[in-house]
Amino acid sequence: MHITPLIQKIQRITTTALVLSLWVIPVIAKDTLIPIDTGADRLEVLFMQGKPMAVVGLMEAQALAVVDLTSQQVKAKIPLGFEPIVTRVDPAQNRAYVGGINSNVIAVVDLDKNEVIETIDLKAGVFDLDIDPARKLLVATHPKVSQISIVRLDTTKKDKEQIHALPLPNGPLACAIDQGTGNIWVSLASNDGLGLVLVNPNNGELLARLRSGSNPEDLALDAKNNRAVLLNSGSQDLSIVPLSLGGEFRSVGLDWKPTRLVLSEDGKYAYVTSRDSDRIQIVDLEAGRTIGSQKVGSAPTGIARLGGGLVLVEAGAKSLHWITSPLPSNPSIASSSNPTNTTKLAPSRKDIGAVAGQVTDLAGNTVAKGALTVEGRKVPILPDGSFLLSQLPPGKYLVDVEVPGFPKFTARVQSRGGYVATTDIQLPPRSDWTTKKFTVNPSVEGENIGILADAPQYSELFARSLMPLMDENLTKKRKVLVLNGPLGPAPEFARFASAVEGLSVIDRNNRYTAEVEKLKALGRTLGLRYIVFTQVVHSRGYDQKGNPIINSLLKMFVPVELPNFTPNQLRAQGAVLVLDLQKTKVGEKANFLKVQGQDDVGGDPLYEESADGLFRLEVRNMAREVVKQWQQTNPFTS
Repeated sequence: MHITPLIQKIQRITTTALVLSLWVIPVIAKDTLIPIDTGADRLEVLFMQGKPMAVVGLMEAQALAVVDLTSQQVKAKIPLGFEPIVTRVDPAQNRAYVGGINSNVIAVVDLDKNEVIETIDLKAGVFDLDIDPARKLLVATHPKVSQISIVRLDTTKKDKEQIHALPLPNGPLACAIDQGTGNIWVSLASNDGLGLVLVNPNNGELLARLRSGSNPEDLALDAKNNRAVLLNSGSQDLSIVPLSLGGEFRSVGLDWKPTRLVLSEDGKYAYVTSRDSDRIQIVDLEAGRTIGSQKVGSAPTGIARLGGGLVLVEAGAKSLHWITSPLPSNPSIASSSNPTNTTKLAPSRKDIGAVAGQVTDLAGNTVAKGALTVEGRKVPILPDGSFLLSQLPPGKYLVDVEVPGFPKFTARVQSRGGYVATTDIQLPPRSDWTTKKFTVNPSVEGENIGILADAPQYSELFARSLMPLMDENLTKKRKVLVLNGPLGPAPEFARFASAVEGLSVIDRNNRYTAEVEKLKALGRTLGLRYIVFTQVVHSRGYDQKGNPIINSLLKMFVPVELPNFTPNQLRAQGAVLVLDLQKTKVGEKANFLKVQGQDDVGGDPLYEESADGLFRLEVRNMAREVVKQWQQTNPFTS
């Protein structure tokens, strides 16, 4: 009488526990493992003749496999001649486009004939591909050369008109074509927090640069919700990036290092493979958090959606794993405590723009504190140095920049309607640099000399020829440092090299410009009192008389002389400018030293090696002449 209710109670408790356990540990109704006998990375799935098929590159076999998921058989292996890592399929043409990071070509495979029908030479290895069948547009990323290739899949055009290479600020990783506009979203190998760019395929213009995590290695567009989802292998998280000015930027931490991702059909969830941890992680994109994970096998890499299920590559097991039932995506599953970083954007309007960027100092280092003020609104500078100025109608704006330790100043930005434009802001010299005084004692730091050689050939040789002569005659107890050269910048100068590149120190009237202030900040940071600029311009003339014996023979047939067009008359001119960082003022007249060198060899033809040797001799002679003049008017006196 009392036993039956107890049994029923135990049954209810057991049933409840079982249901809860099924929620915490997702159960898959059916798994199918299909051997492919080799490792692989990414894959594509599609329906061919009503059957679900997978197209995947076989890395060790250097082939493309076409796999019938229903019969669990590899229907075809098409030899490629390189290790494929990425495949994109044009279902309208039944063609696959295959690329590899160690191959400069894309193979075009006819999936009806199961053969390579064309190769497209892109001159660089391919990391990712995307295709727009309607526009007949293919994009490929080349991280090793920091550019993307735009391929027009129009057979009526010539090859040179089909392919356009567009340079990018950093190595491009993943790419996706906006099917609505035709513009291209590209993720960049970067740690600066601005790793997503929008590129105009017609001219390579960067239309926008948006926030991301570190090293965004995979990218998926969610057209329904007008956002991009970036998989950041460097910061081990997902970035949910709104592609309009409405929405939120979110950063969702992951429990395991991610490899590849795919979105659910409704765009609410992201499924992320983790090769090192043998798992799929599930991210609720609406809630902005990880809601669960699933053990799937051995080293999962590429992942694709097929109907309500998933197909993924298990590189460790050398097989495809077809999960025919959808993974549970209930928010109650194993809720993660990973924090979500959110930046809200203003409501979307087509005529409103925004400006994003980073704030850096003169050396290119990002600042972590401060604020920008525009149109009466104060916007903080984030810890990674980035900022977002939203709700700006199209036009130019003055932005007040306040950073602790730096003087307050005003920068200019420009907003474009409907876009997030990118403008980086560089700070002026620190306030303590501008007030620092130099000692007049030449034996201590602050009186040293730096030499900047101009880019043309022999300018750096001119600088290095001056060094020992200066040390012997003029600059005892001072350190002389050549800041740049053919092997790159000096270690002390390396972090400043980009900041002073292309400086215009003097104007057309030979007066010092405001750019001198940057050099003063550089000098004070490196302990330099003087900066010496060197430049060499050289030319080659020709012996118009030619060889007299040959000309005498020629006159027997035609009344002309054959001039000797071998460069025998060499000319060089050197210019030197000494900038005293303590005394020089903007607007003052700059005084140059100019020296000449020439060599009229004549006679027999002078070949390239000989001409180079004579030019070098001229340059060394010019250095001695400069030092002789300096000895009379020592420019390095304290």
